[in-house]
Amino acid sequence: MAFLHLNAMLKKENRLKRNEDFRLVYREGKFAVSRPVVVYYRRRNQDTTLRAGIVVSKKIGNSYIRSRHKRLLREALRPLIPRIKPGHDVVLVARKAIVGEDQANIRSTLENLLQKARLTNGRRAR
Repeated sequence: MAFLHLNAMLKKENRLKRNEDFRLVYREGKFAVSRPVVVYYRRRNQDTTLRAGIVVSKKIGNSYIRSRHKRLLREALRPLIPRIKPGHDVVLVARKAIVGEDQANIRSTLENLLQKARLTNGRRAR
């Protein structure tokens, strides 16, 4: 039986929570697209921390499937956070093609999208 520890979540300062913030990223930001994930991103001037939000809609599946894919995206993002340029808001949106993908594929896809968006320093995380 696996237990979810508090450190399994993104740090509070790294979370994007308010609907207004998500809308701002969608409206004023840019995006990078792949089959399973879309990354929306926006530069913020007033802060130097990275904030991330994850969106998995009901199109993906029931609550169990949505929660699983939120966890997979969060785990794929966590080791990349130190490499992402600070001062950005990032929203990860899961698409239907994410169903059936494994952790390694999601992580490599996310890493490629962040490089494509020029949000990382270009080195691959291990």
